[in-house]
Amino acid sequence: MLEVNILKNFGNFKLDVDFKSDDDVLGILGASGSGKSLTLKCIAGIIKPDSGKIVLNGRELFNSDKKINLKPQERRVGFLFQDYALFPNMSVYENIKTGIRGQNKDADEIVSKKLEEMNLIGVKDNRPDEISGGEKQRAALARILVNDAELLLLDEPYSAIDGYLRWLIELEIKSMIEKYKIPTLFVSHDRDEVYRMCDSIVIMKNGFSEEMKKTKDLFKNPVTISAAELSGCKNFSPLEKIDNNLYFAKNWGINLKLLNYKKCDAVGMRSHYIEIVDKKIDENTYPLEIIKEIEELFGYCLIVREKGTSGDGYLRIDLEKEKWTDLRSRDELFFRIDEEKLIYLEK
Repeated sequence: MLEVNILKNFGNFKLDVDFKSDDDVLGILGASGSGKSLTLKCIAGIIKPDSGKIVLNGRELFNSDKKINLKPQERRVGFLFQDYALFPNMSVYENIKTGIRGQNKDADEIVSKKLEEMNLIGVKDNRPDEISGGEKQRAALARILVNDAELLLLDEPYSAIDGYLRWLIELEIKSMIEKYKIPTLFVSHDRDEVYRMCDSIVIMKNGFSEEMKKTKDLFKNPVTISAAELSGCKNFSPLEKIDNNLYFAKNWGINLKLLNYKKCDAVGMRSHYIEIVDKKIDENTYPLEIIKEIEELFGYCLIVREKGTSGDGYLRIDLEKEKWTDLRSRDELFFRIDEEKLIYLEK
């Protein structure tokens, strides 16, 4: 169990983090500069918070009230840095051995076992500049694991790896976490990585951590605008009430009839949930005007608005190439908002 409740003032940036994590993989998802890496550094003991506490499996790593602030080497926390931080003048074998704390007569045996487990036997005598990115990552992980870490911190672990190798490394890391059953914090700004890797997610925005959610729950039912944004939602708008059940979506330039309206700061609509049809279905169906059509690798992105309007409102629709190729030849098209798929959001 990891408990983090800390405050840190950096002057022009404040970190305010509060979450608890059980023995699983917790993702910290947020845009660049949101405080994700700073949070990991506080847990690892690299940065000292101003106040609060950090507790790992009942051990207090930091407690400002009790004046407790364990050194990084005393915390049993493994930190995998983005650049892996391997010693350039040492072999893979020597790098891994540095992870063993204190004198241990079985050190060589422990390192040899980890080399075998991580498939590094063939490069054990090579220096970091003589091995691949994937091998560097496995060496850095092996150095962490020889010390029996109670917690693994992964900070953008695939950022230094070529795209075509990322999925292989991701599978390796996931298998390693499952094999060693080690609680893990996984930092990323990539929602797809977090969705595949993590059991739960904490969204971070401007240094503040939102309430922890199960991964699938957060992606299905985000509560805040920032959570919806990071989960991939592309369309947002505040609502202005016009009449009973009728609301104006300012950013979209359309009137919505909502029978199940919930009080909110904004509504969201995922771009692939907006339908394009060839006839008017209900009140929330609008004649289609395409502002811009963008061809992507596997589909089309359409920027649209209600035909006949001249305002600034627009929406994004994403759909498969085959479907748009079939629809675009129709004489008249409409786009439809399904009320059941609207997301009601807080700030």
